[in-house]
Amino acid sequence: DDIFAIQDEIAEDVAGMLGSQLLAANGIGNLGPATADVNAYDVYLRGLEQQAVGSFEALSSAEDLLRQSLALDPSFTDAKLALVRNNLLKGFAQVRDQGDPEESRQWVEEVLAVDPTNLEARQYEIRLRVNEARAAMDVAAGDVLMQELVETFEEGKGDTFLRSIASNWLVSKDRPDEALKLLQEALVSDPLNVNLLLAQAILLRDRDGPDAAEQPLKTALTVQPDNPEILRRLGILEFARWEVIDGLRYMRKLELVDPLDPQPTAEIAATLTEVGLYEAAALWMADYRGRQQDRGAVINLEIQTASERGDEEALERIVPSRLAGMFEGRIAGEPAQILLREYAVIMLRQGRA
Repeated sequence: DDIFAIQDEIAEDVAGMLGSQLLAANGIGNLGPATADVNAYDVYLRGLEQQAVGSFEALSSAEDLLRQSLALDPSFTDAKLALVRNNLLKGFAQVRDQGDPEESRQWVEEVLAVDPTNLEARQYEIRLRVNEARAAMDVAAGDVLMQELVETFEEGKGDTFLRSIASNWLVSKDRPDEALKLLQEALVSDPLNVNLLLAQAILLRDRDGPDAAEQPLKTALTVQPDNPEILRRLGILEFARWEVIDGLRYMRKLELVDPLDPQPTAEIAATLTEVGLYEAAALWMADYRGRQQDRGAVINLEIQTASERGDEEALERIVPSRLAGMFEGRIAGEPAQILLREYAVIMLRQGRA
């Protein structure tokens, strides 16, 4: 009956023992959950547990549990914001069903209507506007909003998932010192937070090379040994160091812990192609075709593997058909680089420089 009061008492005691110096930088925030319904709180915590697992199946389970929590207490602020986070996580994981952005906006607006000062709700409102700007191909507006998100962390601890996103954005804008400061402020009081450790690994990899990313990734792995994103990053790290066998082991484990995600299968196929094991790569490629519902993603991998094999006939057949997708913003990063390079080669070969 007194579970929330007991939690508050423990939090106050811990805060007192930590002392004022640490608290001045981070604050202890609201002590109790924003609900008086123990059942809603219990279901909410189980939803957070699934959200932390991060696999396709777990994110779906998290949504179901968080919706149940909200049904038990329709005013439960934390459940609403956790659902917004879940939709964003599904987007980052490239889950096919990425949730309704309008529903996310409604949840944020409901929280802000009750408490306009809620820092996490304000941060999620900014992040949703970033997504809208990027969907409209307005990169400049998206960057302005991301800078606004970064500045909100001067007001308090905020949401650690969004803090990691803000740090990654700063790294992408060649501002690693600011990104490191943003992470360190939170890691002082939350040194085993997986979101923060992943962001730190990305920062250190880009600044100091792949070896520098190993420690935060291995630390994160001890906290969540089956977290798909940690396994993915470790696999990519080993590939960057040309430790191909270790990289393939991480990708294979990722396949096993997150069987609904076709991306590790693509990574294995591409890597086997890169090291010249074409027959083995073809088997994984066939598996990927059968599991990946996004035909565009399949074609991107076909271009990448055909490029590695030097298969000119295949490239001349599929490359020109993908150019429109690149100019419409649906193809970016390494697939876009490969696409442009191979198109240039085809045009040169055909005397159409």
